[in-house]
Amino acid sequence: MTTINYLQQRTLLRNEVFKLTGYAPHPKQWKVHNAIANGARFVVLCWGRRSGKTLCLTEEGCVEMGMPPPLKLPKRHVWAVGPSYEVTEPQFEYYHKWLVTDAIFGKPKS
Repeated sequence: MTTINYLQQRTLLRNEVFKLTGYAPHPKQWKVHNAIANGARFVVLCWGRRSGKTLCLTEEGCVEMGMPPPLKLPKRHVWAVGPSYEVTEPQFEYYHKWLVTDAIFGKPKS
């Protein structure tokens, strides 16, 4: 029996989340996803407007949120930080759509 480590499990879940949300990263986004998959603790994106920063990091947030229940791994915290709520609101809208409306990890138990 082969055991896979945390980063391998996370990569498998990441690929599944990308399929469920219909996300196709461009090359710069793949660099971010691969850095995180290789254990990067901090990632800073200095990209221009409409370059996919919000979508890229929201996808990673969804992966982190999906880790505990399906894979029985430690709970993780996901932060969306900005100077005001208006700046982070699009990220919360993605989270709501994928995690609540589309229920990519299944419907919550009542």
